Amino acid sequence: MRAGFPDFRLGNVLATSFTGTLSERFGDSVERIPVPRRLIDWLAVYGLTVDSCTPEQLDLAKELRESIHAAATAA
Repeated sequence: MRAGFPDFRLGNVLATSFTGTLSERFGDSVERIPVPRRLIDWLAVYGLTVDSCTPEQLDLAKELRESIHAAATAA
């Protein structure tokens, strides 16, 4: 992993692993994809290669992550 960033929390299910890029939602949160390059790194861990990521795309990815988290914890 890149120096200066927390390690990724990996799992077997892509969607729920993605929600793990933000932990401690109700305390001192730990953001594992704070910059676009980290999202590229996370995707690469799962074999998903992208050439670039803009700050706007990162924002959209975080919105998706929180929607997945909300759906997964709704029950």
